[in-house]
Amino acid sequence: MKFEPDYAEKLMQAVMREWEKRQKSTVTDTTVIQKKIADLESSARLIADKIRILSSETAIRYMEEDLAKIETEMLELQAQLVKKDENTINLEEVTGTIKYFLEHLEDLLLDQSKPEKSATLFSLIFQMAPTYAELVSGTPKLAPFVALKDDYAVSENLIVTPEGIP
Repeated sequence: MKFEPDYAEKLMQAVMREWEKRQKSTVTDTTVIQKKIADLESSARLIADKIRILSSETAIRYMEEDLAKIETEMLELQAQLVKKDENTINLEEVTGTIKYFLEHLEDLLLDQSKPEKSATLFSLIFQMAPTYAELVSGTPKLAPFVALKDDYAVSENLIVTPEGIP
């Protein structure tokens, strides 16, 4: 079995659209976090400048507490930035995996380590559950995005030894 060529192309286009959408979202989120960090840094500078002017111990202590809260929030935001960078999706890796499974559908369907998943995926390739006779003859009602490989008929003929070869 193999995927129809137009399905494979449509799948890759859908993956590209989704990746671009996620990239835009990541860039937007990163920009927002960087702006928050910059705002907090300017607030921290203002508080530090005010501390220099103040003479009241109580006021200075409150300002120092505010400064500590700002620094903690900045560290949390910087950790979020690092996490976003770590969670970035490698498009080449994703497309490579998709192309592999598009070319080697049997590896996806016959994964012995996950039989429940394999059974579910296997059921998706048929419009109706095939009979044994349909499977043997190569005439099951397949989903529109799946086709039998062209070499199926050839491989059936090779089961029997050609005439004249012992």
